Amino acid sequence: MNRETFFYRPTTVRDVTAGRTVLEPDRHTLVDVIDKLDPRQEAILVRDYTIVPTVSEQGIPYTHGQNFLKRGPKVHLAQPRSMEDARQKCLSALISRAYALNNLDPHRFYSGVSWRSLRTRQRKEFHLVDILEGARIFAFAHQSSDTDDKLRIKIYTKTPNLQQQGGTFEVEVPSRSQEGRYSLTLHHVPLSRRDSFHRYSLWRELSGSGHGGGFTANGEKRKRVCSKTYDPVTFRDASRAEVYCPHEVAAFLHISQRVRETTGGVIRQPFPLPTQFIVDRYLTLKNNVLITGKKRSKITQKEYRVFSQLLLRQMIKRN
Repeated sequence: MNRETFFYRPTTVRDVTAGRTVLEPDRHTLVDVIDKLDPRQEAILVRDYTIVPTVSEQGIPYTHGQNFLKRGPKVHLAQPRSMEDARQKCLSALISRAYALNNLDPHRFYSGVSWRSLRTRQRKEFHLVDILEGARIFAFAHQSSDTDDKLRIKIYTKTPNLQQQGGTFEVEVPSRSQEGRYSLTLHHVPLSRRDSFHRYSLWRELSGSGHGGGFTANGEKRKRVCSKTYDPVTFRDASRAEVYCPHEVAAFLHISQRVRETTGGVIRQPFPLPTQFIVDRYLTLKNNVLITGKKRSKITQKEYRVFSQLLLRQMIKRN
C-alpha cells in the first residue's frame, strides 16, 4: 500500500473540484450538504468561512486555529473524588464520556475532551481529529504488506502490581509522511481484570513518553514525534496538560488488539472508537471540502484540523 496515497489530502481548488460538481453552501446549510454529499461526484467550496470563534469567552482573541485547540473550552469528564468514588459510580471512560456529551451546551464550540489523573491530578486531553488520525495509522499498518509499515510492540514491562499500575509497552508506529517508524512508550495501560478495584480509575492514568525522537528506516534520528505537553511560551497550558497524539492512539489500538488475540482480555479504551459514519464524514471533509479565505487561496493544514473537528462534532450531535 502506498503511504502517500493513503494519507493524501488535496490542498488546492483544482485538487478538490476536478471532475466533480461544485457546490457552494452557506454556513447555515453546510452540515446538511456535507451529510448528503456524493464524494465521487461532488465537491464543496466554502468561501470566507470563519473556522473558529475569534474571541474566547473571557474576551481574549484566538490568534489562530491551534491557539483555539489549546485554549478553547473543553468537554470535561466527571472527576471522582477517589478511586473508591469512581468504582461506586462505575465511571468508566465510556460512561464518563456519555454523561459529558449528553450535557453539552449546543451553543458552545468545544476544542477537545479533558479529564484529570486521580493520582497526580495532571490534566489529560485528546482532540477528535487526532483519534481519527490514530485510527487511520492503525488501519494503514494493518493493510500495508510492507513489514516496515507495521506496528510493533518492542518491549512489554510487567509491573509488580499490574492490576494497580497497569502495563508498560514500547511500541514502534509508522510515520504518515515518510518511510520508517517512531518509537514511543505507553505507561499505565489499563490491563486490570473485570473484578479489579482499579478497573474504573486506571484508564485515567494512561501516559506516553519517548516523544523526543525515534528512528527512521535508515537509522537516522528524527527530531520529534509530536508535542506532548503545553508550553507557556507558545500559549500552552502552564499545568503541563498531556495531549494524546495520533501515534499514541494507534499504539494503544495495537496493544488492545494484541492483548485480545493473546489472552482474550479486553482493554478498557480511554479514547472513543470511531464508527464508520464518522470515518466516512471525516474523509469527505479531507477530500471533498475546500475552505478559502480572503487573504489566501486555501487554509493551512492546522486550521483544517480545527475545522474538521468542529464540523464533526455537529454531525455526531445530529446523528
